[in-house]
Order: sequence, then C-alpha cells, then structure tokens
Amino acid sequence: MLIAHGDLGDQLASERTFAEAEAILRVNFVSVVSLLIPIANHMEVERRGRIGVITSVAGNAAGLETTPTAPRRGAQRLPAGLRTRLYAAGVTVTTLKLGPVDSP
Repeated sequence: MLIAHGDLGDQLASERTFAEAEAILRVNFVSVVSLLIPIANHMEVERRGRIGVITSVAGNAAGLETTPTAPRRGAQRLPAGLRTRLYAAGVTVTTLKLGPVDSP
C-alpha cells in the first residue's frame, strides 16, 4: 500500500482563517491517519504487508511551523510509530521523503 497525497494550500490564508487551516490539516494529516489506521490493523492481523508513505521534507524544517508544514511533521511521526508497532507482525513501514515534486 502506498499513500502519496498532500496539498500545500494557501499559507497566508491558513494563518488567518480556520477554514483554510482546517482544509490543509484534513488533507495532509487527518486523511493520512484515516487511511493508515485501518490498513495497519488489517496487515497486523494478516501478519504480512508493506506500507509506504510519501511525506514532505518540509516536516523536517525546524522553526518553520506554519499551518501547511505542521501536519507534515505529524504525517512523518505516525509511520515511525507504526513501524515499531508492526515490526513483530512482519509488516514493513517505509517513509519516503522525495523533496520537491512537480505534480498536477
């Protein structure tokens, strides 16, 4: 299973309006969690599987915690926690940090 999605959103608007901030959080963090939890649970029961999550290098940027980048740090930490939890079940979890990507 590969999870590969996200949205930069409008940084200035997200710093001033909750609606824009919430939209960014839903795409960049909540949706990732909503996919990872049931997938991880299923693979843990099956005792096999591979999960890959493409995250943003923006989650590594110390001191730049703006609304668009803050959920990216969480989206990096969740796979790390799942990696530890699922190791004994034979499930691998890989975090992929590609850097800038030109996408439609």
